[in-house]
Amino acid sequence: MLRGSSSLASVFFCSVCLLVALSQRATTPRKKGCIRDITHQVSTLMNCSSMQKLEDLKLYTPNRTSYEQCPRATFTCFRDELSVISNELVIYGLDNNRTKSILKRMSFLLLQHNKPESGCLQCELFEQKDVRKFLGALLNILQMVNSEKCKRENIQVAQRTTFSEGDF
Repeated sequence: MLRGSSSLASVFFCSVCLLVALSQRATTPRKKGCIRDITHQVSTLMNCSSMQKLEDLKLYTPNRTSYEQCPRATFTCFRDELSVISNELVIYGLDNNRTKSILKRMSFLLLQHNKPESGCLQCELFEQKDVRKFLGALLNILQMVNSEKCKRENIQVAQRTTFSEGDF
């Protein structure tokens, strides 16, 4: 245990660091809608050797137009079909942790897209495609979402970190 003025200085320093960290977290905007991590996970899953075992599997595959008209229904379909992939991986005795992780993030995405939708296609009405094309379509839509949502974040971060001549 520390004693004397050095312990008081250490406690004070730790308190200041904690306050700074908490204040930065409170002022940093949440990444609402920006989903870079799931994009990486889908890309990794797509290139995973386990997908070769599922090459004959056909999945209902929403497209960009369906996302633009009905984002919630589109992500619901992708989530449901990802569950099929996860179950198939279990049947083959393969690791499905990546798929489980993506499914968790898809559930989070569904919470963000909670506006009522009408006139949306049911998942079973989309074209069936093989696993790699399915994951490619999902990746394409996620990248489109990131190009819309993350761009706003990058602008906000750039505005906060812009320096004026008097700063130096």
